[in-house]
Amino acid sequence: MDKTLQPPVNTASLGGKVMYTMEEWDAMHPIPVRPSVPLKVAKQQQLIRPLPPVQVTGEVVAKVNHLCQLHSVTPCFTFEEIAKGCFTARVEFGDCVCEDEGPFPSKKQAKDAVCRSALAILEKREPPRKEKRKTLDRAGGEASFGADLEDENWVSQLVEFAQSRRSTTPFFESFEKSMRGQQMSGQSIHSKSFACTVRLAAVPEQVFGSETAFYSNKAEAKRHAAREAVLWLRANGLLSAPAREHRSKRRQSSDDQGSDTSMEIRPDISPAKQVAEYSLRLGFTQPRFEMKPCAQSDGGLPGPGFYNAAAFYIERDVQREPRLQGPLFQHQRSLGRRARRRCAAEI
Repeated sequence: MDKTLQPPVNTASLGGKVMYTMEEWDAMHPIPVRPSVPLKVAKQQQLIRPLPPVQVTGEVVAKVNHLCQLHSVTPCFTFEEIAKGCFTARVEFGDCVCEDEGPFPSKKQAKDAVCRSALAILEKREPPRKEKRKTLDRAGGEASFGADLEDENWVSQLVEFAQSRRSTTPFFESFEKSMRGQQMSGQSIHSKSFACTVRLAAVPEQVFGSETAFYSNKAEAKRHAAREAVLWLRANGLLSAPAREHRSKRRQSSDDQGSDTSMEIRPDISPAKQVAEYSLRLGFTQPRFEMKPCAQSDGGLPGPGFYNAAAFYIERDVQREPRLQGPLFQHQRSLGRRARRRCAAEI
């Protein structure tokens, strides 16, 4: 039966209470409609879009690692996935921090981008050089250049000084700083750096070394603290510099022996192998031989089987020895391997 055709309800028979139909009740109490809220992940995908992928060679990362080793610092990389397939990168080395928020479609591309910023900072720094000090001549009092600071055993000299004064051994105190990061493969890495200070019973008011100058290992930090203490003792007349005559003679004899080493051309060994051996002996890397096929127009010779050859050394070797600037000893229109053999023989 249709509810709209029902007779009205007698409220007097119900004790004064009012009766409503279902349609009237629903009209008086509508169901609230909640607005649809998008998911957080869907919202992030709409707002955060990664940069287009590019080809990464790894050359920039290799340069950064090389310069960090040169400056005795350890790079620590940290990656964060801010959305699905969207990465940011951060690198810490020494007292510098580089970040790139990208976002990038892969950790490899993020690492390459942040390394470009780090490379710009590292290339502005001057490479560390061997320090040389001036020692006071006990006879004339004039300053003269001594040997390299790296040649002396600073810790043992400090211990011998304490023994000569019949005092307690030097008190070394180490400080450690930890750095955590994440490799490109996702594995976590943990690196540490160390600082060191030293105190002497003979001069208790002096503290040598630093709590903020960090090095890659404890031995290096301890050696720098001991060096500072020894140099201070020498400057204040409490410790004399060691005699250098015997060491210089021994070094001169070793240099003479090294100068007698002849580099004769041996017919039983190929020229390319001899060049590689002599380059390593002199502290250079092996040269790269570049061979290009000859065109038919080169001297009228046929193209197949004939090559133009030249040797190239890496840029680091060229900076040490400008005469290694390539191309070296170019040979043109040589048959097969003869081009490389002739080029190596002239080197």
